[in-house]
Amino acid sequence: MAQYEQEEIIAELDRTIDLIDQELDQMDEEIGSIRGYAPDAAESAADRVEAAREKLEDAKEKLNNTRNLLTEFLESATFAANLYDEKEQNPDPQTISEYEKSYSKAERLKGKLLNWINKSTISIEKARINTEKARSKVKIARIKAKVRSDKEQNKKVRINFTLPETMKNDWRNLADELSISVSQMVRNAMDVYERSVKGLEDSGALESLRNLEKMGDNIDAAGEKLDNFLEKKINRKFDPYTGKPVNIAVSDPLPNNSEEKDRKKKRIKGLIMMQKCLPVEKLAQTLSIPENEAENIIYELAAEGIECTFDDGICNFDASQTDNIINILDAVIDKM
Repeated sequence: MAQYEQEEIIAELDRTIDLIDQELDQMDEEIGSIRGYAPDAAESAADRVEAAREKLEDAKEKLNNTRNLLTEFLESATFAANLYDEKEQNPDPQTISEYEKSYSKAERLKGKLLNWINKSTISIEKARINTEKARSKVKIARIKAKVRSDKEQNKKVRINFTLPETMKNDWRNLADELSISVSQMVRNAMDVYERSVKGLEDSGALESLRNLEKMGDNIDAAGEKLDNFLEKKINRKFDPYTGKPVNIAVSDPLPNNSEEKDRKKKRIKGLIMMQKCLPVEKLAQTLSIPENEAENIIYELAAEGIECTFDDGICNFDASQTDNIINILDAVIDKM
């Protein structure tokens, strides 16, 4: 029997369905393992997987009809081929007529088969797209579950930070005097700090200290703004010989913190609307923060359920999620 192109196409569609089926099974297993740590995210991922399975079942049904039609076409094509050989050996009118009828039937079945192959291909593509969406949901659920798991198990996390050279030397010298490593010294200091904070919490003194700290932060912030104001808004020039001021220019009042946040929100919104993505470098510049903190904000978007990809310092996302992203970033700016 001759090998037809349609047989190879259907075999390839069969393999694609098997791969999607296996991936969805793996997702089901992973969802089961993380459900205890992130139940809401796991449930959302499970819904996505179920939607992908429904699309896959529809694709399987269409492909099964296509496979049955292929069998019918192959039988008709084989019959027409046999009649063609018979017609070539005995070209009488009856044989020619039977061949033409069988050939026409085979062509009609071929056209019908091609149409069903197209339907199956489209249906499988829908299942694949839904599987990708489910994969994204499972990834988000995995991240949330890991965060919760790490918190519950109180795992130690490596933190990298940079110190001024003078402080670095002081820390090394102190660690040498104590005959311990710098990292051990930091851990011991943190243990003492945590016990002290716990004691303050139990005595009710911590809240008072927090109020004092907040007051101090407000005073520091006001002082910093005043310094900037005096530096940027007052232009005082002195005569190099007499030392007397020759010009004083005072302009706008001190900027309001809420106004500054509103400006940042508008700039972030404009950046997203123009770029249709979120570059980490631009985000850091707009918020006046280091790039590693801006990158952490990108991860926070994923943890909030935003489906996005992060490649080469750029966060790409679907346009339908733009409003949600802007709202999350506004909340981040409000906390700054």
